[in-house]
Amino acid sequence: MFKHLTKILFFVLMLILFIRCNTVKYVPEEDYLLKKNNVFLNEEKSTNDKIKSYIKQRPNQTTLGVPLQLHFYNLGDPEYYKTFEDWQAGETVKDHTYESLLSKKQTFALFNINKGFNSWFITKGQAPILFDSHKAEKSAKSLKDYFISNGFFEAETSFDTTIVKDKQLEIYYRIKSGKQYYLDSISAEIESPILDSLYNQHKEQSVLKPNNPFIFDEFEKEESRLVKLFRNSGIYHFKKNSMGFWTDSVQGDYYKDIVLKIPNRIKKEGDSTYKIPYKIQRVNRINVYTDFTIKNKNKTPHDSVAYNGYNFYSYGKLKYKPKHLTNALFISPKEIYKDLEADLTR
Repeated sequence: MFKHLTKILFFVLMLILFIRCNTVKYVPEEDYLLKKNNVFLNEEKSTNDKIKSYIKQRPNQTTLGVPLQLHFYNLGDPEYYKTFEDWQAGETVKDHTYESLLSKKQTFALFNINKGFNSWFITKGQAPILFDSHKAEKSAKSLKDYFISNGFFEAETSFDTTIVKDKQLEIYYRIKSGKQYYLDSISAEIESPILDSLYNQHKEQSVLKPNNPFIFDEFEKEESRLVKLFRNSGIYHFKKNSMGFWTDSVQGDYYKDIVLKIPNRIKKEGDSTYKIPYKIQRVNRINVYTDFTIKNKNKTPHDSVAYNGYNFYSYGKLKYKPKHLTNALFISPKEIYKDLEADLTR
C-alpha cells in the first residue's frame, strides 16, 4: 500500500513540475512550437486517421493531453557543458561554491552526476517540434495527391496557421474534395493472341469492376494480378511495364471508360528493334551448381552429373546424391516456365 502511495505521490509531483515548466523554453525567438494539426474536409472537421497520416509534421507526443516527453526534454539542457573544464569555467563553479565544500575529486563526481541527469532528460525527452512551412506545404500536396489517387480529380488543398499561445501555433489544413470519379466500361486491346486468350479466360478475376470508384491502387493491383497470371503461364518475357491503362474524357456524370493496352513484345538485336508476339516459354535446361560462391563464379566446375534431365555441377567433388537434390526442385525440364515454381525452388 505504501509503495502505491509513493508512486502516486511521485507522479503527482512530476506532473506539477511539468505543468510549471515553460513549454517553449527551447523554442528559438523566430520560431513557433507546433501545437496541433486540424483537418477540415469540405468545411467539416475530420478525425479520419487515414487522412491525417499524410501530414508530414506532427506535434510533440502527449499523455493525457500533456506533452510529457517535451517537458522531460526541457528539464535538461541540449547545450550542456561537454567537458569538466567547461563546467568548471561556468558561473556556478566560478564563485567557489563547490570548492569550499567539496574536494576536486568530489567536484568531478558532481559534474558527472549532473551530466548524467542532463543526458537522461534529453535522451528520454523529445525536442520541441517547430512549425516548418515547407513541411506544411508538402503535407497539403500529399493530401491533394491522396484524394486524386482515390478518384477526386478536382481536389484542392490549402493550409493556414493560427497563433494560440505565446510562441505556439496550430495548422489548419483545408480540403475541397469535389466529386469522386467512377469506372464505366472496361475493355482490352491485346496484340498477342496467347495473352488475349489468357486475359479473357481469367477476366472475371479482374480487380477493376464497372461502377467502382476510380482508385489508383486498384490499377496497381490489377497490373500485379496480370503479371502474376502471365508469368505463371509461361510468358517469361512479360513485365509490369509491358502494359498500360488508358482512359477517355468524362462520359456522362463523372464516369470514365478504361482500356487496357498490351502491345507485342519489343525485342532488340544489335541496333535493330522490332515487335513480336509473346509466346509460352518452356524450360530447356536446368543447371544446379551445388557449391556456388562469388569467388568461383568464373571457374570451370570440376565434377558434374546428369540425372533425369537435370545437370548438377560442383567446383569440388559432388557431395550430394542427385536423386535427393531433385526432391527440392519444383522446376521440371520441358515444362512451362512459372515464377511460382522458380520461387519455391529458391
